[in-house]
Parts: sequence; C-alpha cells; structure tokens
Amino acid sequence: LYPQSAYEIHSPDKYEDFLLNGGNYGARVLASTGPDDVVQLDPSLRTPYSYLYEHLGEAGIHIAESVVWDTRPEVAGDFPDHDLSVYLFDPVIHAVRPDDERLKATRRFGDKNEFIKYCQENGFAVPKTTVINSRTVTDLSSIQLPAYVKAAESSNGKGIYRVEDNTELVEAVMNIGGNYQIQDEVPGTPVSVQYRARGGTLEHLATTDQIIRGFMHLGNQFPTRHDPRETTDALAEQLVAEGLKDTFGFDVMVNGGDPTIIECNPRWTGATYPTVAAGRLAIQEWVACVLPTDIEHPRDIVLGDIQYNPSTQLGVVVMNNCRLNSHGKIEVLIAGPKEAQAEYVVRLGESFGSSITPEAQEIAASIS
Repeated sequence: LYPQSAYEIHSPDKYEDFLLNGGNYGARVLASTGPDDVVQLDPSLRTPYSYLYEHLGEAGIHIAESVVWDTRPEVAGDFPDHDLSVYLFDPVIHAVRPDDERLKATRRFGDKNEFIKYCQENGFAVPKTTVINSRTVTDLSSIQLPAYVKAAESSNGKGIYRVEDNTELVEAVMNIGGNYQIQDEVPGTPVSVQYRARGGTLEHLATTDQIIRGFMHLGNQFPTRHDPRETTDALAEQLVAEGLKDTFGFDVMVNGGDPTIIECNPRWTGATYPTVAAGRLAIQEWVACVLPTDIEHPRDIVLGDIQYNPSTQLGVVVMNNCRLNSHGKIEVLIAGPKEAQAEYVVRLGESFGSSITPEAQEIAASIS
C-alpha cells in the first residue's frame, strides 16, 4: 500500500492522484507474493486480481491466494504471526507494528538531506550537494549549473527539478517551499542497486540500469555491465546496522572509477517489483517499463504469441493491469535478449491500441 502521507506535503498532485486512484498501484506487488502470503488490496481490484492470478500463474508465478480486500493499515494487526512487508514503513504502519529503530532509520535515510550528510560523514562518495534545512532566504549565486533541486522528502520524481539557469533555480526553490538540497549533475550511467534485509541477513537482489529521461524514471533493464557493489554493499550493511529493514535500494551513478551515491530509497522502488518477479522466473535478461494503452478492461488484454513462455523464457509478463481506467497505462516485464525486448515494446504499443509515445520510443531506443 502506498502511504498518502509520504506525498501530501511536497507532491500535492501525486497526493491527489493517490486519493482518487491509490489502490490501482497496489497490484504490482502480486508477482512478488507466494501462495501462502496474505496480501491487502483495494476492493476495486477484484477483477484485475482475477486476471493477474491466471496470467501470472501461466507464466510460472503462483501468487497470494489469501487477499484482504481492505486497505486500512490496522489490518496487519490481524496477522501477528506473519512478517510484515510494506511499501514504506511510516508512522501509520509503525502504530500497527511498532519498531522504533526501523522507523527512525527509515525516516532518516528517506530524507535526502540526512542521507547525504550520513554519506559525507562516513566517507561514501556523493555529488557536491548544498543542503538547506530551513525556509530562510539562501544565497544561490555560487551554485554551479546545471543542477538538481530536490525536496528533502520526495519520491517518484516528484519534488525534483533539473535547472539550467538562475531563473529556473529560483523558481524550483520557490516551488518546493520546505527543506531541500541542490545537487550537482553527475555524468555517467544511472543504476539501481536493490537489497533486502530480513532476520539479520542482508541479501543483494539485483543491480539494474535505469532508463531515465531527465529525472523521470521510465524503466529498468537487467543485466548491467556496471558493478558498484563494493561501495553499496558496505553502505547497505551500515544502514541495516542503523535499523533499516526489509526492501531498500540506492540510486547510483557509475562513470568509471568509484561510483557516486545519489540517494537512498528505504522502501520498495519501481525497480524492486520486476526484480523480484524476474528472480522468481530465473530470467537472465529483461526490461521493465510502463506503457500507454487504450484498453480499459483486463479481459481485453490479448498478448497472443508475445505472452511470456516459461519454456523459452521469452515474452511479456503483465505486472500491473490496474491502471487502465485511471491512467491508460500498463506495467510489463519483458524477457529476452535486447533485440527482442525492443521489438516487444513496439508490438505491445500496437497491441494496446496506442501509438508509441515518446516514453516508449526512448525505451525501445535504449535497449535496441
């Protein structure tokens, strides 16, 4: 479940979207669940769940059969013998399953300013970053441009601005209206490094290339030629020692030499869901992305010969079909070598009844 509180202050547009359509995002976790798990879903997802139960089963992923059609966080109190896995461990979840150490760590490292200071104090390379923890007027004349202005609390690209001149810089700072940072732009390849910490054990899930336009996340690709784990493993171990638990990851820029840590996501990210699903299917090459569609009902999704085939480990797996009515989008995992991935993106656009949008064109170009 997505905590609305995480977006209410700095991302009012995202907050409004969650109020209207928040339940539509929850279904993408289904491919990460097993038959013995209990999953909470918005009641509006009954029909999409039925489709995904069958579709993912055909792919070889058998998902949770026990569904609680109720999004209230306190439902977790009904299952004291189950481990709790949530999108983000925030104060609302903490009230149901108290864990002071985890809450403190999650809030600390989810704050971009606090995380950057932690890395600086502990010797991890980060971009040159000006941290502003006040709403007082700050002299911005010495800032090197282009740069990124980031709200200290933001997610999914919201509350983040790329600025190229002083006018844009001042406008971005005014739009944020709270604690923020100004971070130098770092050249290189952006990668996402995913971890999971449970029962005192730290597991590296995967490292994926990020498909980025500006600062907007378009998708993820595996495998990557880059390996920043000598740095990120050490950082992950320290954060777990500080209290971080369950699933989390780092955004890292790699450009030869030592990797540069950009930020920490102490929660599930857009890269986590396909990473877990692909791992369950033992897929060796894949890309995951969100594509446009004119389809309005799950029953109208017809993949034909491009549907994932477990015997060949090629094809398309629908990760989330629950954003059809509200957004006209569908999330997919595409398995196969790069040339096949690019072809599937184009064919999906044709199958979904949508012209290939700039996002899809960029995704196809980036993997061809």
